[in-house]
Amino acid sequence: MRGRGRPPYPDILTPREWEVLALLREGLSNEEIAQRLAFTLGGAKYHVSEILGKLGVATREEAAAWQPTQRPWWLAAGAPVAFLWRKASFGWLPGLAAGVVIIPLAMGLGLLVWGLLRMGGEESQPSAVVASTTPGFT
Repeated sequence: MRGRGRPPYPDILTPREWEVLALLREGLSNEEIAQRLAFTLGGAKYHVSEILGKLGVATREEAAAWQPTQRPWWLAAGAPVAFLWRKASFGWLPGLAAGVVIIPLAMGLGLLVWGLLRMGGEESQPSAVVASTTPGFT
């Protein structure tokens, strides 16, 4: 189902997760993070868990020390293409892919059957018989 839930955020962390990461860098506990950002302890645990998973680190200390890597400038050149690719509707793509596979397959199978039928209907003559029936050949 398309369109359900929150759309994916283009950054590695959501804005709220960046806030929680800043508080992790201050050394706050889950309870203190929940109090500071005015949400439940479960919410704080959830955000910390999401941060650890997204950053690929095992501990809060590793998350606090984590720094984003600098991306090369030329990677940004593909952003408009990627945006258009995500926004385009490709409902026709599976049909095209099936046509690209099925049509040549059916044509090849048809040619194979035609060739077998054509070869099976003719009697091959020995070359000596062909040579003796050819006019002007002795």
